[in-house]
Amino acid sequence: EFQVEQLYNQWIYTLEKRKLLNQIDSLYKNGLRKADIRYQKGETDYMEKQFFKVEVQQILQQKAMNEKEYLNVESQLFTLCNVGAEENLLPAENFYKLDNFVRTDSLNTLYTQEFDKAEEVNQKTLAMEKAQRLPDLSVGGMMQSLDNNYNYYAGIVMLSVPLFNNYYKKSQEQVKIDNQILTNQKEYTLKSLNLKLKQLQEQEKEYNRQLSFFGDTHWEEIKKMRQVATTKYNYGEIDYLQYCSMLKSSVDADLTYLDLINNYNQTLIELKYLTWQN
Repeated sequence: EFQVEQLYNQWIYTLEKRKLLNQIDSLYKNGLRKADIRYQKGETDYMEKQFFKVEVQQILQQKAMNEKEYLNVESQLFTLCNVGAEENLLPAENFYKLDNFVRTDSLNTLYTQEFDKAEEVNQKTLAMEKAQRLPDLSVGGMMQSLDNNYNYYAGIVMLSVPLFNNYYKKSQEQVKIDNQILTNQKEYTLKSLNLKLKQLQEQEKEYNRQLSFFGDTHWEEIKKMRQVATTKYNYGEIDYLQYCSMLKSSVDADLTYLDLINNYNQTLIELKYLTWQN
């Protein structure tokens, strides 16, 4: 379930990134087309056209990398969920920042249960061997007749007492050693998990701090910024250097914001399963 949730979040993240990169690609290609027309008319220099050309090439590379990641994540998700390649899997929701649903600092006991169970098995095995070392008492009886007028009875009592306890003592010593190893492994695991928990909590705070800087209306603000910049550029109120700078800044901000949400979500998912209680 943990891996499925992580893969699902990564899957809808790559879908959202694909949508964003397509929008940016369209924006740059449109700019390149207009710059080429102006260049042919002698209204602008070679640098404006070249800027858009370079940006289109970079976006195409990013689209190819994202598509490769998307297909890889989708393949893993389909395999885990037993979905056939011919089936069309659609996301149940859009990509968004998850709410912080972690409500405890205690580790999930599932991570240490295996050590407790192994120790319990060792103790039961030792108890069974100890039971086999107890004295064995058996009673038997018989009736014998030598003639028709006289009968006598005889009884047999047998007591079996183990004389050699070396095997049991060795087993007892081995169980103590095994249990000590299990205790050490459990302590090491707890220490590592608690350290991981602390690191994830710090990451969650840092990602949340960075996301709060963008605010809750980031997408709307960036979209409006691009629209205003494009309008000003088309009417000659800003030159292509200013326009290109604003476009590049908005694109970088969008990609950074999207990556931050993904990192934040993945951190929360990991925290959820690290601290989840039955």
